[in-house]
Amino acid sequence: MNNNRDTLAALIAASGLSAAAFARLVLGRDERTVRRWLRGDIEVPDSAARWLGRTTVSATAGAVVVTVRR
Repeated sequence: MNNNRDTLAALIAASGLSAAAFARLVLGRDERTVRRWLRGDIEVPDSAARWLGRTTVSATAGAVVVTVRR
C-alpha cells in the first residue's frame, strides 16, 4: 500500500465511519471512487492526497471532527 492509501485508511479508521460514509460525509466523493483508491485500482489524486496529508480525524460519542491544517 502506498502512503496516500495508508493515510486514507488511517483517517477512515480513526473516524469510526465506514468507507462509504467517510467518502460521502467527509470527502464528498462517490464511495466507489474511495474504494478504488483503497484497493489501489486507481491512485489517489494529488489534490486529494495533499488534503489528506493535512487532515486529522477524531471521533467522540456521536460526532466526527475533521481538522485540516492550512
